[in-house]
Amino acid sequence: MRAFKTILPLLLAALPYAQAHAVTRLDINAGVKESAESWNKLNFAGAAPSDQSFIMQDASLSVQASGIHPTPGLETTLDVAVSMRSVGIAGSTATLPSPFNSTASRYGISPFTPFMQNAYLRVNNLFEKNLTLTAGRQPFALGSGLTASDNGFGLSGFQLNARNVWGDLGVQAFFFQPSKYDSGETSLAGAALTIPTEGLWQFYALNERDDTGTQSMGQATSSIKRQFYGLYYILQFGFLSFEGEAAIQRGTADTAAGGKNTLGGSALMLSGKWDQRLSKLGMGTARFTYARASGQKPDAQGHDNAFFPGWGKKYDGLERSGYGEVFAATLYDAYGSTSTANGLPAGLSGIQVINLGVTLPPVKGIYTSVDMFFFEADTSATGSKKLGNELDIAFTYAYRSHLRMRAVYGAFSPGAAYPEGTESPKKVAFTIAADF
Repeated sequence: MRAFKTILPLLLAALPYAQAHAVTRLDINAGVKESAESWNKLNFAGAAPSDQSFIMQDASLSVQASGIHPTPGLETTLDVAVSMRSVGIAGSTATLPSPFNSTASRYGISPFTPFMQNAYLRVNNLFEKNLTLTAGRQPFALGSGLTASDNGFGLSGFQLNARNVWGDLGVQAFFFQPSKYDSGETSLAGAALTIPTEGLWQFYALNERDDTGTQSMGQATSSIKRQFYGLYYILQFGFLSFEGEAAIQRGTADTAAGGKNTLGGSALMLSGKWDQRLSKLGMGTARFTYARASGQKPDAQGHDNAFFPGWGKKYDGLERSGYGEVFAATLYDAYGSTSTANGLPAGLSGIQVINLGVTLPPVKGIYTSVDMFFFEADTSATGSKKLGNELDIAFTYAYRSHLRMRAVYGAFSPGAAYPEGTESPKKVAFTIAADF
């Protein structure tokens, strides 16, 4: 409700402006997601595994005015967008349970306190050319989000896109300073080249600066400068879809003790999906993913080979967005332990994931999905690399395009990399989401 009270004056102020400047379109969007969750043995690899039950809330409200003509007769148009969002646990004023507290700290707000998710101005056909400039706090993802994503929080900065520079070739340049941190503490800058063929290719270079004290090789740092060079490809061909991304990491890390580590590392993600009509039963889907990132070699001296982008995609509200409902892994960290920076047992780094999944044809509008995940560390200084496997079963129902309901059961079985007797965590959740 506080989010609605905050954005209502902005909405009322936008209406007369839209009328006076011949706005082509005024969009008002609202969304609410409620998720009742029960976790068994949460923080299963931490000091105190616990059972937790709660209701997560995620609400958003946005207003966008599109097609504003500042000068009649010219092709240059403006888009103005403002969106508010709030995430939290229903009825909770206390500290959020771990590991959700670390996710919430990423937003830099109190639970369920409305924050400005996006507030930007977009100039289309800048200088009457095929240029688009976006300034302000805006959504952003590079490729699949492997190395850079706003994670649903918005990134403050500038983005310039040039279309049809040479044939269908497109060019993108950007600079962001994430809003949570003080100016200069962290920044993202880079460029991308987009080439449409039978699919879409994207070549990118990203420079990430991190002066927030993030660790490198277990040491506190005063500054980390990472460079990522990546290739992304996506294809939709009939019933077949494919997505792949490869990236290498370079850079340096200045330790708080005065030393310097050189950075290396790489990551690869390959994902395919096949939709198939099964006679009168309807459409079913099979999917496969193989992904891996390099870890830190145990015998390396002054060379950090652990692929670890600071702003990769891994959050969805208060929860993580990753492989598996329970383990929720990216290619470099996961749920599981609060004692290490990557959530893995000490001495392990880098994650390899294999996912096999199917979605069965709907029965009375309900889709059943079954996914198996197999996790393994890339490197280990202590012994086994087997992190474990996970089984997820989900039932999804969508009423038209505005209402979705989903029930999910997830169970993670720890592998030999965890101490003997480590508990197996489980998750049961029911989510209902609506937007209009």
